[in-house]
Amino acid sequence: MNENERKYRDRLIERHMPKGLLFSELNLTRYFGGSLGDDDVKLIAKKLVTNSASVAVRLGYNMIGDAGAKHLGLVLQHKHTAVDILVLGINQIGPVGAEHLGL
Repeated sequence: MNENERKYRDRLIERHMPKGLLFSELNLTRYFGGSLGDDDVKLIAKKLVTNSASVAVRLGYNMIGDAGAKHLGLVLQHKHTAVDILVLGINQIGPVGAEHLGL
């Protein structure tokens, strides 16, 4: 993916992220036709860390791998983040990524 495509995807993700500092659900299941990947999750993780409300995060049926799981694992460890539900089914997360998530 070139830099222009990356910026375009980042803008689309930003547009679909809930507005405001507090949100309760983020549903990006099958986002971009199921091609949401590790770089996309990095941006999402940055937004989740700034959200202090309890949140349900649904990212199933995408292309998230171990690197994306690492970003999400850091979110789960952050003291001001309350992820109550995390759905990651049907992705590319292996044993290393599962370890990052504390599984």
